[in-house]
Amino acid sequence: MKKRQKVVVYGLILAILLATGISIKMGLSNRSEEQSEPPVQNTVSPLTEKEEEQLKQADSLAMQYDYDGAIKLLQGQDFTGVEERLLDYKLRKNETIMWSDPALFSHLSMQPLVPLPEKAFSSTGTVDYQGNHVTTDEFERLLNELYERNYVLVRLSDIVKKTNDGTWQFVGVALPEGKKPLILSQENVSYNEENSEAGLSSKLVVDKDNRVKSCYRAGENELAGNYDMVPLVDQFVWKHPDFSYRGSKGALAVTGADGVFGYKVSAKKNTKEKQRAKAVADRLKETGWTLASYSWAPINFDHSSLAMIQADTIKYQEEVESIIGETPLLLFPAGSDIGTWQPYNEYNQAYLYLKDAGFSVFSQQNATQESWGEFTPEYYRNSRIMVTGTALENGHSSLTPFMDVADVIDKEVRGFP
Repeated sequence: MKKRQKVVVYGLILAILLATGISIKMGLSNRSEEQSEPPVQNTVSPLTEKEEEQLKQADSLAMQYDYDGAIKLLQGQDFTGVEERLLDYKLRKNETIMWSDPALFSHLSMQPLVPLPEKAFSSTGTVDYQGNHVTTDEFERLLNELYERNYVLVRLSDIVKKTNDGTWQFVGVALPEGKKPLILSQENVSYNEENSEAGLSSKLVVDKDNRVKSCYRAGENELAGNYDMVPLVDQFVWKHPDFSYRGSKGALAVTGADGVFGYKVSAKKNTKEKQRAKAVADRLKETGWTLASYSWAPINFDHSSLAMIQADTIKYQEEVESIIGETPLLLFPAGSDIGTWQPYNEYNQAYLYLKDAGFSVFSQQNATQESWGEFTPEYYRNSRIMVTGTALENGHSSLTPFMDVADVIDKEVRGFP
């Protein structure tokens, strides 16, 4: 090879080596830079205040067994926690057991509670407060017993629905395995003067925090607090939301002769009293309570003629229904009914009249069975067990499924050793 050609070849080789060295160096440099870069981390965006509130609301709905409502609230959302909750709600819903037998819904009922038993039980009035009523302390213990035994409060309006054609449908409720539905009611929610003088509540009020409280008289003062069923159940459900099916509380059977919730509404000019009573009724319905009729007088339907039933119902509609609104629920007073254990029929004039007056859900008293119910497309009739002082003192067997009487009764105030 000629000298000149050798020079050219050596030059090309040198150029190739230089180029290769630079490429290797650059590759190493780039690899080193890549290795020195921090790893990319998947960051989770914090929840907004609105998103946190949505999750809280959904959890609250699910805790009270409204899984459909909880799912609907979060459906279509994509923020953190939604997917896991939706799966949880759907699984819990699929594991519920349907209560669809009208005869299996137990119902406990009682008269207004006694906050001052020392005063009420020594009263010389016409009412046997020790025999007919339970104290506020006993009622609070009863709520704990019911909760520990896995009962869940349901409304009559939760289990029966009126269809578009005017007939009734029994829909029941779906609860987790082990939970049992319970209807709770209070009779004769009128707060008459005799009860007030014996130390029972004198009225229901809506306080500055928009809560319904009961009042009792202490000398010249009237104190508002948790002295009867409404505020005590409200407080208990607030602490134990799983004690309530979709916000259910109980039924309050209202009379008219002695007023409504402690307000005198008979006088035509008593506008302020009517407005206050209506404010209480509206708030009760907003907070999960069902309002029912206890008739106007109240009357014993077994011992009343059709004319007497008609007259009483007309007065009830004029003075009470105008305040609490229309209700299909009638709790028969004094253990009465408008028929036997046989179904109501077209020959029962009292039933036909009450049905025309708007009543299609009825409740009578019976302590022989843990639960009883009768359903037709025309009406639903349910039986309630009365929780009274006498039943507690005697340890009546009707109370056994719901409580340990020894843990509920206040022996000291009732004079038991």
